[in-house]
Amino acid sequence: MLGTAINGLILEHILKPKHKTAHLCALEIKSIVKLYSVEKAEKYLKEKRIVIFSGGTGLPYFTTDTATALRACELNADLVLKATNVDGVYTQDPNRFRSAQLIKKISYKETLNRDLKIMDRQAFHLLKERKIPIIVFNIFKKGNLKAVLSGKEIGSIIC
Repeated sequence: MLGTAINGLILEHILKPKHKTAHLCALEIKSIVKLYSVEKAEKYLKEKRIVIFSGGTGLPYFTTDTATALRACELNADLVLKATNVDGVYTQDPNRFRSAQLIKKISYKETLNRDLKIMDRQAFHLLKERKIPIIVFNIFKKGNLKAVLSGKEIGSIIC
């Protein structure tokens, strides 16, 4: 959980020079980051800020994927960005199988049928039930974060 707070601070530092941002954390870390609440998040979103969520749910036994899905549902998000170390959704793990093929667009149902491990099942089911699309993209590829925030089609979309 603390690692995600540190990552959130780094992301905030990168985005802040060119974008209005707000960083909310499920862990109380006074003087460094504001404590998450739905009300604060909604306020910042209405102000057209990029809101960074960190600290997971603030509770053990829940993954950061579950926290992401929970926040997306609480805030009626239009989209979830899944930043990872591969270019999108593949037919199998591209780090282990050279024959893995990138899938640009896939349904929730097909993702489950193929047992593609995009995120933990609880998180995936929450997003599926609410019909919140997921864009999976490589955060480590130069320019990808800017591209996805600009609405360019990169990575894969699950919808």
